[in-house]
Amino acid sequence: MEDKNHLRGFLIKNFIIILILVGFAERIVMELLNQFIIPMVQKYYFANNTWNRSLPTWQIILVIISILVELFLLGLKSVFPAIAASGIQYIIQEIEGGMISLVPGLHGNKSVTQMDVYQALLLVLIIFAMIVMILLPYAVAAMYFAVIVSKEVRKITEREKKIHEQYDRNRNLMLSDIAHDLRTPMTTVAGYAKAIQDGMVTDPQKMDEYLSVIQAKSMRMNELINLLFEYVKLDSEGFHLDKKPLNLIELLRENAAMLYSDMEENGMELVIDLPEKEWKVEADRLQLSRVVTNLLTNAMRHNDAGTTILVQAECEDDKARIVIADNGKEIPPSVAEHLFEPFAMGDESRNSKGGSGLGLSIAAKIVAMHGWKLSLGNYPGYTKAFFIDISL
Repeated sequence: MEDKNHLRGFLIKNFIIILILVGFAERIVMELLNQFIIPMVQKYYFANNTWNRSLPTWQIILVIISILVELFLLGLKSVFPAIAASGIQYIIQEIEGGMISLVPGLHGNKSVTQMDVYQALLLVLIIFAMIVMILLPYAVAAMYFAVIVSKEVRKITEREKKIHEQYDRNRNLMLSDIAHDLRTPMTTVAGYAKAIQDGMVTDPQKMDEYLSVIQAKSMRMNELINLLFEYVKLDSEGFHLDKKPLNLIELLRENAAMLYSDMEENGMELVIDLPEKEWKVEADRLQLSRVVTNLLTNAMRHNDAGTTILVQAECEDDKARIVIADNGKEIPPSVAEHLFEPFAMGDESRNSKGGSGLGLSIAAKIVAMHGWKLSLGNYPGYTKAFFIDISL
């Protein structure tokens, strides 16, 4: 979308510039024709020494067309019988009369029919030169415009190619991380299951402990597979958001309320600062709820007890901003730089905190598909904040 908007702006800007330059060039060409070429044609071909006018473009084109038609008819006259030739002569005279009436000052005591072959051929060359002079600015402008558009399209194509190559690299890294994150719990599950199967665990308490670990690791793998499915689904061509009008403030309250008890159990404080009035937006309720829930869950999962989590909404003119901030642990700059990329959390954080490394990447995709923006920044009184910038 960004490349399309850039290309559209590039085309409009350069088209206007070229249009202005062509206008100036055309003006110069018209002056040359009026000051030199047309007076010469009048003087030497139509014996008119009184030319002192400046013709607009349409009259110059009319003169050129009329003379060319007369010369063409003159050529036909020489090959047709006398009866047809007299008719052609009459047409030529009518054209000359009409041209003189439409272009005052274009007259003389000599007609095209009185020219010899040499004069007629030379006049054709002069007329051809006039046509070239008139069309040259447009031809040059068209060629230049085609060249710069071709270069810009080539740049965009190369940029898209690099993005695609980077996407392939990231996908391969993601698959490697998925294999790593699945291998660890699978190894644990397989080992514990084998121990139970071989009768190595006989103590009921130890058995319950092993089964609890197997269940937890299985749920962990299931969560990762579900998130991976969501990530791939969002990236597929057939997926579309189910956008409908909804109250953004109500959606934020609902999702914050669902996690309120979990935050209390973890010793965290939830601060909700939302306006009373409705904010209507076109959005996919399910996917947007997933984004808000993910941000709140991350704030709860990656911070210690005593952390305050803020849910706030700000509005100015036709723009709104959702703020989800906390005063917990700061995100290292090296991690923050790639935070919205798949598996950006790093192995240690994913293994210790139970995150998948896909949640924020999915959230960023969903927000971008709405035409909005998800970003990480600072907020007064808090160590970090996630912002969702929305156009109402």
